[in-house]
Formats: sequence, structure tokens, C-alpha cells
Amino acid sequence: MSKAKLTLVRAGVDRSRMVPHDKLTSGGNDGGDMDGNYVTHTEFQEAVSGINERFARIETRLDQFATKADLAEFKNQFIMWIVGTAIAMATAGITVMTFVLNNATPKAPSPVPQPPIIIHVPAPVNATTSSPPPPPSVTPAP
Repeated sequence: MSKAKLTLVRAGVDRSRMVPHDKLTSGGNDGGDMDGNYVTHTEFQEAVSGINERFARIETRLDQFATKADLAEFKNQFIMWIVGTAIAMATAGITVMTFVLNNATPKAPSPVPQPPIIIHVPAPVNATTSSPPPPPSVTPAP
């Protein structure tokens, strides 16, 4: 013997007034003893029509949902925005750090420039002759 429980659920029906159909047992070869607790053909057809109406409403809304291609395109755009934002933030951060580090400490005043050193080289003694100068004389020490 097996027992089965059948509960009819309809949209807009108070469930507290519903009677579970749990007397679907086999009492022999006559089809079972249901004691008046059964779903009529009319109730069953009403339930099926309610289900069909709900599926029809769902099918009309399917055009509003995103497809896999839409989600893939959105994912790619989202990744590009994240990468672009990260690059922009890194660039701005490096720029700010460079500015702060260059201007954080006061610069030392530049030293006063020294006057240039001028070396005077005397002119050669014999500028008119092209002969080499005489060798230096060496005198022995006493």
C-alpha cells in the first residue's frame, strides 16, 4: 500500500481552506477508496489554466531579461572601466607624489658665484724670430 498526498495550489486561494487529498490509497481492485476527498476535473482544469496563465505572463517578460551575449558585453565593458579607472588613479597618484616630493623641502639657496679666475700668460720674449729658445744653463752647485 502506498499513500500519496495531493494538494491543489491556486493563485489567490487561501491555503487554510484547502483540504489535502491524502486518501489516495489502493483499497483493492476497484480503484481505491477516496471517501469523497478528490480533485474534480473542473478543479484540475482551473489549476491547469492558472498555471498556463502564469507561464504566459513569464514568457511575455522574457524579452526584458538579459541574454548571455548582453551579459558578456557588459562584463567586457565593466572590466575596461575598472582597468581604465585604475590606470587613471595610478597616474594621478604618481603625479601628486612627484609634486609633493619636489616641493616638500625648501630648496637651498644657490651659492653666490665666484668671480672668474684670470691667468695672465706673458708673451714670449722673442716673438719675431722663429728659432727655438736657447737651452737653460746649468751651473753646478758649490
